[in-house]
Amino acid sequence: MRTTDFARLTQRLAALDRNLLLPQDLPLGNYSKAESDAMLGYRLLAHAEIEGYLEALAENAAQRVLAILRSRPLQQRAEEEIIGHVAKSSYPPRSVQPPPAKAPSEIIRQEMSQLVNIINGNNGVTEKDVLKMFLPLGIPLAWFDATWLRLMTTFAEARGDIAHNGWANATTTQLPPSQERAVVRALLPGLNRLTRRVGGLTRRL
Repeated sequence: MRTTDFARLTQRLAALDRNLLLPQDLPLGNYSKAESDAMLGYRLLAHAEIEGYLEALAENAAQRVLAILRSRPLQQRAEEEIIGHVAKSSYPPRSVQPPPAKAPSEIIRQEMSQLVNIINGNNGVTEKDVLKMFLPLGIPLAWFDATWLRLMTTFAEARGDIAHNGWANATTTQLPPSQERAVVRALLPGLNRLTRRVGGLTRRL
């Protein structure tokens, strides 16, 4: 399984900071081409690290559920949380005819297998991306911090500006090093909180 060590993530982001960002801001227009490239590279690489971390966090949890189901049912609370999400995501039904009855373990097994496929096809860290990877694990929607999710979406859009528009257009949204650094650091408390929440979920399976 891919690592979900939050300390390693923060160390990697700190290394990118040291290697790619200037320690102090310069007046606008005083950055060399190499310095500007490095700052834009920081945004791309920081996004890649955070995206990979979130995908690993969600996938490892889903795989843990599947591993447990091979030997026993989940504990009642965890089972109810995941089944509760399945019930909400299945509304409205495709037909007025009720679907064939399935055991809770089979419903959860199918949900986790589908989640792994979703994670493997993920491409981003927007609010939508985060929710589609973590709601199926039974984390309620109300638990997520709306401000943090907006920060994640803004960060993802800034990365997309670089990844999809190239240098000529992307430089219109270039930030000084202090702001590039501040954006990433502002995401860390929410990432840590989500890490602890998923850890608590897997411990009570």
